[in-house]
Amino acid sequence: MSRMALRDPSRIELLVETGIILADVFEVPSDGKCFFWSVDACSNLCEQLHITTCPPILPTPDENRHAVCNFLMRNADNQILVGGTTPRKRVETMYGESARNREKIVDPDYSQKIAELRLDPTQYPQYVNTFEEWVLAMREPRAFVDEVIVEAAALCFGFCFKVYTRSISMAVDPEETGDECFDSLVRMGFSSENTSEALSNTGGNHARALEILLSLPQQPSQPPPNLWRVQTYNPDGFICNLLNDRDHYRFLYLQGFIPFVAESDEVALAPLSSPRLLPSPAAAGGGIRVDSRRIRLPSPPSSPSPSPSPPASRSHSPSQQPSCILTLPRCTLNRDDPKSFLKGVKEYAISRQVHLTGSFFVSALCLTLLDLQEVFQIFGSFPIGPEKYRVIACMFDNGGCVQYAGSPKDLSQESEKRLFSSEVASVLSDPRRTLTSVLVSRCD
Repeated sequence: MSRMALRDPSRIELLVETGIILADVFEVPSDGKCFFWSVDACSNLCEQLHITTCPPILPTPDENRHAVCNFLMRNADNQILVGGTTPRKRVETMYGESARNREKIVDPDYSQKIAELRLDPTQYPQYVNTFEEWVLAMREPRAFVDEVIVEAAALCFGFCFKVYTRSISMAVDPEETGDECFDSLVRMGFSSENTSEALSNTGGNHARALEILLSLPQQPSQPPPNLWRVQTYNPDGFICNLLNDRDHYRFLYLQGFIPFVAESDEVALAPLSSPRLLPSPAAAGGGIRVDSRRIRLPSPPSSPSPSPSPPASRSHSPSQQPSCILTLPRCTLNRDDPKSFLKGVKEYAISRQVHLTGSFFVSALCLTLLDLQEVFQIFGSFPIGPEKYRVIACMFDNGGCVQYAGSPKDLSQESEKRLFSSEVASVLSDPRRTLTSVLVSRCD
């Protein structure tokens, strides 16, 4: 079977909630078929290394696209998607005329046709009214895939797609020095001065230097490091790791993992999986590199549920520099006790001495509007040791974020607290959305 040639991969480091993922990323063409090219890259590498457990796929991205669309048509009314949802119902919820936040089809070919008619593509978006119309649109060679296509492809071919996307994305464009250890930490958003000092104090140990940098007080001159999350589709399939950076998919080969916590720590580390491959070979192939200097922490969506495209930028104030990532142990949150979030954060933060820092993430959440409807007091203040803290930003499972724009002190005002709470509630009112992590700030 003929496959796209693979180029030499580039090494990247992804900051996730429990540590650093080390991975090789294989570039693919940015032509609207990047998802299918990425799956092809995974299959190609497995072929080269004689990994026989990788599911077979068809020879070209277009053939694989049509296979997934045929699979969806055959299962339009079967409860195959997460939550026991049928493809028809999921698509109508996302794209139908009655959808609360109606999504549009993104297809460069469609936009070009509109432009050729001397019309503005932004004023004439491509909408569909039925499931059948959506499938027809998805058959087009360059139509951007959505989460329905990704999940259906996983089920159709037998893959477990682990898709890494930015949970918080900040603009960082450091100058490269050639020292990979130093450059990788600076690319995460840490200052050159603090990075040099941390590496010097640890004898150049990357993992220990990172722990020191994450524990430092706020650094006003630098944005926080990029934080990534993973979404899993079809957990029982053959694992294929993908990077989705602003709607551009690439294939990831995971090389290692550096946790933030010691082995004796009670925090349960998120498990990492990848195909059991030999060290990735030097190969050939690739595509267009995506500019990584665009998106800052997004502002609240203007409509009741989040848009599939990144919202407008909102700056991150110096006082909100996160200095560590706190992953709550399992069973910390009691769904029957609406105040268990406050209790769990407070008790666990004290045990980790989080009160010594300016701000921190609380991750490993899975909260819906039902869970939070009685506890909007979390957007006010609560004590950790002698200090008071407030939740100032909420991140959701689709990568969206609602951030409070003012000073954390302002959330003591009932009107401000109510406004922030309602913005979070407007996102969680979509039953597909869950709250996955929050940013907590000290009230300086």
